[in-house]
Amino acid sequence: MGSLSWDRCPKKSVWFLGRGEKIMITKHGVPVATLQPADSAKRTPVCDVIAQLKRFRSGHRLDGLSIREMIEKGRH
Repeated sequence: MGSLSWDRCPKKSVWFLGRGEKIMITKHGVPVATLQPADSAKRTPVCDVIAQLKRFRSGHRLDGLSIREMIEKGRH
């Protein structure tokens, strides 16, 4: 990918990332960071995520508290 200013063209930069391109971020011509697309091979299948959530839920109980009570308590 050629020179592209992130602050002037963020949508175009994201488009390049979606195509698998890497974007080098520079400061005064010196590379300071690299943006690259997330590795799709590392994604956890949805059914595994649901199973993990169910296991988590079974081990964590509210002990009689309602969601509404927790929301109200968090507001104070």
